[in-house]
Amino acid sequence: AMKGLIINWNIPFVHSLLPKAVFIYIKRDPVFNAQSLILSRENFFGSRNHWYSFKPPEYSMLEHLNPYKQVAGQVYFTNRAIERGLSQIDTKNWLKISYEEFCNDPSKAYKSIKEKLALHSYEMTSNYLGPQQFLPTNNINIEEEKFDLIRQFYEEFCRT
Repeated sequence: AMKGLIINWNIPFVHSLLPKAVFIYIKRDPVFNAQSLILSRENFFGSRNHWYSFKPPEYSMLEHLNPYKQVAGQVYFTNRAIERGLSQIDTKNWLKISYEEFCNDPSKAYKSIKEKLALHSYEMTSNYLGPQQFLPTNNINIEEEKFDLIRQFYEEFCRT
């Protein structure tokens, strides 16, 4: 198991190397995802103006925008790359799980992962033994007008 940030843009290639791998896409509400990036910038650099995390191929288009439009674009283009990559491989090799649903019922996600792995002859004999729930962190933690700005920018990216 690994968190595959760099794989986001190379799913079909990685699949060609590891044809029995199961890709798990945990998709979070994109506006809260973008807010998390803004807060990570602030925590890591002390400023919301410095890029944080991987740069999508569209970085040159985003780099001169304001930080709220940057994170909206960063999330949009990353999610788009993941979804395009997954669409190019067999559905038995990937699983999309909502972050919010995962937090509410991780045992359901565990069961789904177990079922996908079984399609590749992997057997998970144990039952889920983890927490019944996780506390989702989908709370507005920045100025509400900045949060609304991120939402607006994200919606703009979706329309293009």
